[in-house]
Amino acid sequence: MNVTIVDYNSGNISSVINSFKEVAQNKVNIEVTSDLNKIKSSDKVVLPGQGSFKSCIDALNNIDG
Repeated sequence: MNVTIVDYNSGNISSVINSFKEVAQNKVNIEVTSDLNKIKSSDKVVLPGQGSFKSCIDALNNIDG
């Protein structure tokens, strides 16, 4: 399974990566990117953040693609 953690320059991405690595135990391919094609081809998408969805949407809207 491919999991993409969307890098939109917000949130604690390293904490999210470490959590997935701990739980997945090498059964999941984890990629951090803001590349739209890679995000679209992923099986699962994670939007890291601390509950401020408006700032998440604003940052996503600034990504080319």
